[in-house]
Amino acid sequence: MNKQFQISSIITLLLFAITISAESQAVVINEVQYSNQNTIRDSENNTPDWIEILNSGEVPTNLKGYQLTDDTSKSDYWSFPDYRLQPDSFLVVFASGKNEQYGDEFHTDFLLRLMKDPVYLIEPSGKIIDMIENQCVPPDKSIGRWPDTSDHLEILTPTPGFSNNSAQAVEINFQADTIGVSHQSGFFSEPISIGLFNKHLNNNIYYTLNGEKPDIGALLYENLLSLDDINQNKNRFANLTDTGYKPGDLISKANILRAIVLSEGCPASEEIINTYFIDGNRNLDYQFPVVSLITAKDNLFGKETRIYVKGSHDNYTQRGKEWERPVHLEIFNANGIQIIDQDAGLRIHGSASRAGAQKSLRLYAREEYGKDTFEYPLFTQKPSLDRFKTLLLRSKRGWTRTLIKDELCHNLVQDMNIDYSATQTAIVFINGEYWGIHSLRERQDRGYIENNYGLTDAEVEILDYERDQIQVKEGTIDGYNELIENMENLDARSEEYYSYVDEKIDLASIMDYFIAEIYLANSDFPFNNVELWRVCNDTSKWRFFFFDLDGTMYRINQNQLSQYNNTHIEFQNSREHTTFLLRSLLQNPEYRNRFRSQFIYHLNTTFSPGRVIDMINEFEQKYRPIASEHIYRWNKPVDYNKWIHNIETLRLFAIQRPQVIFDQISENFSDPFVLFPNPSKDYINLDFFEIPENAQVKIFTMNGQLVQTQNLSSPDRVTIHHVLKPGVYFMQVVMGPNIYTRKLIVQ
Repeated sequence: MNKQFQISSIITLLLFAITISAESQAVVINEVQYSNQNTIRDSENNTPDWIEILNSGEVPTNLKGYQLTDDTSKSDYWSFPDYRLQPDSFLVVFASGKNEQYGDEFHTDFLLRLMKDPVYLIEPSGKIIDMIENQCVPPDKSIGRWPDTSDHLEILTPTPGFSNNSAQAVEINFQADTIGVSHQSGFFSEPISIGLFNKHLNNNIYYTLNGEKPDIGALLYENLLSLDDINQNKNRFANLTDTGYKPGDLISKANILRAIVLSEGCPASEEIINTYFIDGNRNLDYQFPVVSLITAKDNLFGKETRIYVKGSHDNYTQRGKEWERPVHLEIFNANGIQIIDQDAGLRIHGSASRAGAQKSLRLYAREEYGKDTFEYPLFTQKPSLDRFKTLLLRSKRGWTRTLIKDELCHNLVQDMNIDYSATQTAIVFINGEYWGIHSLRERQDRGYIENNYGLTDAEVEILDYERDQIQVKEGTIDGYNELIENMENLDARSEEYYSYVDEKIDLASIMDYFIAEIYLANSDFPFNNVELWRVCNDTSKWRFFFFDLDGTMYRINQNQLSQYNNTHIEFQNSREHTTFLLRSLLQNPEYRNRFRSQFIYHLNTTFSPGRVIDMINEFEQKYRPIASEHIYRWNKPVDYNKWIHNIETLRLFAIQRPQVIFDQISENFSDPFVLFPNPSKDYINLDFFEIPENAQVKIFTMNGQLVQTQNLSSPDRVTIHHVLKPGVYFMQVVMGPNIYTRKLIVQ
């Protein structure tokens, strides 16, 4: 290579690198406003907070690839679009949380919290190149570099889109403070007067009674607050859902108080967030735990980022941390004593249920909210568990409107070898308005495994049978694929097969799991609502989570036993991965015999009519005092009498289902072979569990006329072809002195 050209190329590359570095260093955060009350408005006439970017260099800089964030622990940050910022020019970016672009007006996907959130600027390489630390910035004031691009920060009269050099510095005298309250959250039979107090006279207390976070625009505390029974007040939140049904105003209500000390317009104390249930008629004496959720209205109801409504983006279907909203959680036990009081994260939970009027909710304890666990023994079924990272508030939208069914099923199986959820009926209020009956329960996730099995920081695999495919919720699918491949390659009737699956699968647990699902006649299973898990080590075995029992206990004659017994060809071929495990296991004689015996045991004990009816009666008696208000709130079921009727269908199921299952066990487990497909067209298969020395098959019409005979010699699987006319026939399989008769349908 020409030496002069080589030196020239090196110089060109160095100059290019220097130019890129200079561009990065020239782009800075010049000014930030944390509380935009009246300073500047966006194109929709709103006043979001904002961040000003300055290009102090001598050349234009394309901001594409640059990012802004208020939290460097996030997995991804808000990125600038393709925008060329000219030298000595400013760009105002609105921190509205909308993640939108309107021409040259940009909106981030995060909001700014005064006194909490710093702002970071990241260059395309991922390096943080600038930062503004969080501190007290009064409303309609800004924090900025003074003069432009310097390291010196001042509180300023804001100059969005213009130089800070002519801005005026603002002196502030911020004083950290404390706040106290005369009455703690609780239940009261008569009106109360609330006193608030703080330490520094120069500071002021601001409060709200509508669930909104108090700021300089809130109510100024000057005298005692008189709180009274507000159960007759008009609804403020209950009618904001977008599902069509609007409840009447006579839903129960509680007073919500949020208060904080402000110094120079900045938060100077912890925030008080309290719930006061005031009711002289004792209508709020529920005898159940009560959950109060308090959050700003815009977190739940609205078009853009609100999670309880459809909004502009099918909001309630969205998932992930970006659709988590801050909430204050209070839980009171059945005696009205507060047992949990902390900030948390709130998300919508579930799948199809997200579109329902009453939604299931998921609560997260995180350090960013103050505590990383919910600490209290919430569940009588598992009294040793007293620390939870997540909790669920499951809605009562079940298919047959019984209100109790899902919770009933979890209680029915708690003595079986099943990973069920501990549950507790709870009454939920959102921003002081009655939100109906929910099931408070532990969530089945990594935290569940750690809690229930004493495992901490273990590597786990959690898989979800998501209809047409298997979704990996945590870990990998490699171990599961290896399991299935080996089960397919081994002879399911062999001792080698049984030894292998016993090493990889918790056979006793999976047995109880499928027995429960089959007895309960779950119509939303196994093609949906199936999750299995294991810890990644040499000794851990696969187990199933038991959950989502809304589709149970109404199809009394449902016959999944014959489907799993390989006699229902449509069931086998439809999403085969969801049925393979049990179909394969039932081909093994030892497992098959154990499964049959265990099923009969549970029909006589766990699922005996007397035990199931007693539990139904217990739930009905507990729910009678609270069902009417829930029905009034949600109109599901349509009235109290309909609810009583729906409960009666559960009793009918409890009475009739065991005998149906006994008949199905007799039909599917007495014969030493499996017949499929049945109905058939032009052939049938016989799979023998134990290979006989010889056998004979005879097919008769309903009138007893013999129409086909076939001798079998040492059969394993036999395919018998026929040219029978459509109709019903009897088939006899003769094995030595034993004769087995089965009905055969030809289509």
